[in-house]
Amino acid sequence: IHERLVGSEMCIRDRFRELVQQANTAIYTASLDDSTQSGMGTTLTAAAVVPGEEPRILIANVGDSRTYLFRGGVLSRLSVDHSYVQELVNEGIITPEEARVHPRRNIVTRAMGIDRSVQVDVFSHLVRTGDRLVLCSDGLVDEVADVDITRILTEHSDPQETAEALVMVANANGGRDNTTVIVLDILDDISEPIVLD
Repeated sequence: IHERLVGSEMCIRDRFRELVQQANTAIYTASLDDSTQSGMGTTLTAAAVVPGEEPRILIANVGDSRTYLFRGGVLSRLSVDHSYVQELVNEGIITPEEARVHPRRNIVTRAMGIDRSVQVDVFSHLVRTGDRLVLCSDGLVDEVADVDITRILTEHSDPQETAEALVMVANANGGRDNTTVIVLDILDDISEPIVLD
């Protein structure tokens, strides 16, 4: 998907959700067209910057891939997992630390491509120069604790090197799942419309 997002935040949010829905439909259709791909699905976290006097980041989320904000040395999760263990955390049955090692942590309650349409969460957060975003699959967070993610984000300044270091640590810690990481730094000039890939 390649699209220039402009307009009000509400219009951009709706268009962003629509683009994710289109991706879901493409995955679903591909699984119908090829019997070897039947039942395939994936999770998604995606980001789009809404420029302006008060720039924002829009986060789209389906499943248990995550987006984090790293600001002033503090790591905060911006997305909410759609998973069985997140529901247990929400109900106070287990702690977030217990969720990391729970035997059913791989069970997602939403995924791309399973049905013709999917419910997509879109969150909006203010961003500023110097912020760093981490978009990642559960292959990172299942293997690397937040404190270690924070340490690596602090130790590396180049986004590509940071992403590679995070993947390397996930693999060294067991690498039991595919690990995808994107590190995005918010720089001085975020006044231009964003191109969404």
